[in-house]
Amino acid sequence: MILTQNKNELIEIMVRVRAHYDSCLAVINKRFNENIARSALKFAKVEKSMLSKLEVFFDNDESIKEASDKQKVNFKTYPEMYENNIRLIEFLKLKIKEIKHEEVCTLLSYWVAALQMENDDMKKYLP
Repeated sequence: MILTQNKNELIEIMVRVRAHYDSCLAVINKRFNENIARSALKFAKVEKSMLSKLEVFFDNDESIKEASDKQKVNFKTYPEMYENNIRLIEFLKLKIKEIKHEEVCTLLSYWVAALQMENDDMKKYLP
């Protein structure tokens, strides 16, 4: 039931989050500031957890990986990552409104709140 009603929304979420996660890795590895790096790493860990939970619905669908690879951009700075985090969070909030399955919405809302918390923490350390 989850897949038939919400498959397109969940695929869009998977593609967007995977692309963002992959984009974050380049800047996280630079470690200019330990506090920012820690916040950025926590943000990415929440994304990774989210992806692993959603992947069970799609059984390693290669089309999701291919689509997210096309959207990937390597963030060069933490401020760039922070701004993209905001856009990702807004995208997820809009997608949650489109999903008709209460349990999925609750799960996604939990992750969005965790992402928001880590992004707010990251903001404290930005130059």
